[in-house]
Amino acid sequence: EGLLPSYLAFGKNNAQSAPLTDFELSTVNGSANARGWRLPVAGFVTHLSCQFDSGGSGDPNTFTISLWKEGVQQTGYDIVLNNVPTGDVGNSIAFQTPLQFNANETLTLKLTMTVSGPGNPSFNMDDLACLLRILN
Repeated sequence: EGLLPSYLAFGKNNAQSAPLTDFELSTVNGSANARGWRLPVAGFVTHLSCQFDSGGSGDPNTFTISLWKEGVQQTGYDIVLNNVPTGDVGNSIAFQTPLQFNANETLTLKLTMTVSGPGNPSFNMDDLACLLRILN
């Protein structure tokens, strides 16, 4: 029985502005109980990728995509971008230790953004697309 790669797609088409905390991304594949995608088989999450359009005047700013399993944030399984420039932005990471999940557990991605600085800083993103690569 071999391991087959698959992908879960998450995204947000409408613009979101900082500050924003633990905003749950919708799934292209489907959702169960508003807690992400329920996996029918066990496996491992090996990679996380994201891309989006960035805009704003605030510096410093932080953009974070975090992986949640069964409603609990998984420490160390995230993409964190600091001082994000205006324009097309993306990143992809391979997890040093793949995140194991069991059959019928749920996975989701959540977005957090912060901005600070003098005056009236702003930071926003639009057209966010994320992929989780899984082996099952």
